[in-house]
Amino acid sequence: MAYNPLAFGLLLIGTGALLFAAYLFDAKKKISFQTEKNYGIIFSVLGFLAGIFGLGLYAFTPIPEQYIEVFGVGYLVFSFLSLVAGITLLTKSYRKPSVFLAGIGGVFLLGSACVIYSNQLTRSPLASAALFALAGLSSIGMIPYQFLKSKRLQKIIWIKLIIGFTLVGLLAIYTGLSAQAGHVASILAG
Repeated sequence: MAYNPLAFGLLLIGTGALLFAAYLFDAKKKISFQTEKNYGIIFSVLGFLAGIFGLGLYAFTPIPEQYIEVFGVGYLVFSFLSLVAGITLLTKSYRKPSVFLAGIGGVFLLGSACVIYSNQLTRSPLASAALFALAGLSSIGMIPYQFLKSKRLQKIIWIKLIIGFTLVGLLAIYTGLSAQAGHVASILAG
């Protein structure tokens, strides 16, 4: 029986990124604690599921190791940051530490983008590297968004973050669908 959680995991990541863009949009309107709690539950569940699939890549080695090194790190960074965001929203905790964690996760994602592109990993290395780079830059962008005092600059970054996370979501879904098609073609050919 085949085991390859890559396509489903990318769907989780895409969904999470699109929902985070929606959360950023909603949060500007001073949403209720109940709405924040609902987002927190969704991010926690997505993070937990992505963590299971990310660790599954390492435990079962369903794909070549070079892909596990790149996508496994991506899964686990997404999982960790989703869990932190979910818990932060659920408990109405102080947000600045989670923003710094997002920045650190963003650095790891940028590193993965470099590895993907420089080694031409995946069938669509440009799309995969763009996915990781945009996710990394958007995660790092949370730091100035949280700390800037200028409302004008904060609004510009807010718009860029919504666009960035939306593009991450769409690229993750595209990459996941491509991975699924590639896996099915490999099974049929093999």
